[in-house]
This record gives sequence, C-alpha cells and structure tokens, in this order.
Amino acid sequence: FRFRPIGLHLRLDGGEPCHATVSSLAVLKKVHFAGGMRYDTPVTPDDGTFDVALWGRMRQGRILLTMAGLYAGRFRGRPRTAYRRAARVELEPERPASLELDGEVTRVVRAELVVLPRRLRICG
Repeated sequence: FRFRPIGLHLRLDGGEPCHATVSSLAVLKKVHFAGGMRYDTPVTPDDGTFDVALWGRMRQGRILLTMAGLYAGRFRGRPRTAYRRAARVELEPERPASLELDGEVTRVVRAELVVLPRRLRICG
C-alpha cells in the first residue's frame, strides 16, 4: 500500500529516450512468470528481442486488475499499459529502484539489458 509509481528514462534499441512514470516495467524473454501469470506477447527464447511491457501510473486497484488479467493471459490493450519489442533496453530510474532478474533482486540507478543471440547453447 506504500508503493509509489516511479519516473524513469527509457531508451529502446538506441532510439530517442523517453520519460515515463511506471508502476512496473517487465522486460521479457518468456511470457510465463510468478506461478501462473503470463503475458500475451509474441516473445520467444530465440527471436533475438525482448518484449517490453510497461505498466503506466496506476492506483492499487488498477494494479490488481492488471495482475488478474495476467492470470488470464491478457495484458496488451489493458488500460494504462504499453508494449514494445527491442533487442536493447536502457533504463534509468529517477531514484534507486529494485531490479529483479530471474529471481535475484538488486537495487539499481541505471540498467542496460541486451539480447546476445546464440550465446547460450541449451540441449544440443
């Protein structure tokens, strides 16, 4: 209940930076997460891009509705959400923020996420 949306500067694929106030920002290589939630974006593990799901400024009730939508696999087109694709995501929050990567949480003042195609060989 004490959560406050955070402003951040976001740049996708080296394009023009934009400023957004977000409740959450998800950078995906898989659509499933957190025990049953899933995005309805077309990302695949081998497509060379991330799906970037932005949750705009939301009150707690809208956050809960968006989360409920994720349990049904519906995100795109929901109020105060946006979706893009990018191979490089740079972000700089206005204040230190938590960044969760595959279950590990760290505080960051800046982050750059990059897809490195064919760098990890799995099963063959």
